[in-house]
Formats: sequence, structure tokens, C-alpha cells
Amino acid sequence: MNNQSVDNSSDAASANGHYSDEPKRSSKAAPGCSSADVRQQIEESAQRVRENVESKVQEFSENLDTVTDELRSYVRSKPMESVAMAVGAGLAIGFLLRRK
Repeated sequence: MNNQSVDNSSDAASANGHYSDEPKRSSKAAPGCSSADVRQQIEESAQRVRENVESKVQEFSENLDTVTDELRSYVRSKPMESVAMAVGAGLAIGFLLRRK
């Protein structure tokens, strides 16, 4: 298959909505790239992934703190209902785990 037919099939797939609008990314390094260039690209990608993960962990932590605070507030405002729900949940879980 020559490059012309690859380009044409790529354009056809793109026109049919099979490809996203994101730039094409190749898993192969561009010709003439040294291993140092490839290593730098990998390190930059790893850094972006690390930053995204750290951001998501921070967001999750903040959401967890919010949920914990709301739960504490609910338990303090309705202690008997909270105990009843905990007992009910414990019984339900126990019943489900005991069944074979």
C-alpha cells in the first residue's frame, strides 16, 4: 500500500466521522529523532500524566472531605435515624454474605 492510498483512506475515514479532531499521534518516533529526543518526549508525557493524576487525587480528596462533613452533620442532627440505618445496612450485608 503506498502513502497516497493511506492518505486517501485516512481522509475518507475522517470525513465519515471515524477519527477525532485531535492531531494524529504516531507510536513511532519521527525519522531523525535521537533516543534522547524520544526519552524527552516520554518524560514530558509522564510529567503531564503525573500532573493530571495529582489533580484528580486532589479533587477526589476535596470531594471526600465534603461528603464526610455532610455525613457528620447528618449524624449529629439525626442520631437515632443514623443508628437505625447503620443497623439495617449491617443486617442486610450480613444476610447477603451468609447466603450460599
